[in-house]
Amino acid sequence: MSADGKKVRKGWIIIGVLLMVFGIVPLLIGFFLTIGTTTASVLTADVQAKTPGSVSFDADDTEYDVLFSGRRNSDGAVSSARCVVTLADGRTKTLNGNEQTSSISAGSSKTVGSFTAVEGTTTVQCDADGRTVTFSVVEVSDVKRWALGILFGGVAMFVPGTLLMVLGIVWKKPARSMSAT
Repeated sequence: MSADGKKVRKGWIIIGVLLMVFGIVPLLIGFFLTIGTTTASVLTADVQAKTPGSVSFDADDTEYDVLFSGRRNSDGAVSSARCVVTLADGRTKTLNGNEQTSSISAGSSKTVGSFTAVEGTTTVQCDADGRTVTFSVVEVSDVKRWALGILFGGVAMFVPGTLLMVLGIVWKKPARSMSAT
């Protein structure tokens, strides 16, 4: 009880802490799996080239990531990156490194963007504002998809838990009035 007679909301604090505890585990698991699968993808990439340049490959009907890697890779190279993907059906998609919904950095590798291919020959042409950077086109693994789901699930528990805990401490119950009879 505080000096003004108000009480913290213990139930909110307890529920908030439990959500945070149960949210941190999937958050960390998802985080490390995402980093691990991204690193493994770059290490085993079959499709690589240097900017400015292009690469063509036989794509499957699935999702692919475009990653910049190497010691010359910097946030500046990624944010200035422009890649044009020409799909097997003739459609094009432009990836801008500074317009990603979410970006993943793993070691010296950073995502530029992703695209869903159609089966057939696909060409990816990238430029990093004149810089020479190695880029890779890698298939998004099922493990990475699951890892991102686990990561966001952890965030979906941890953030409300934190909010509940803080509100439980800050937004106190009004003091009960004692009336004399």
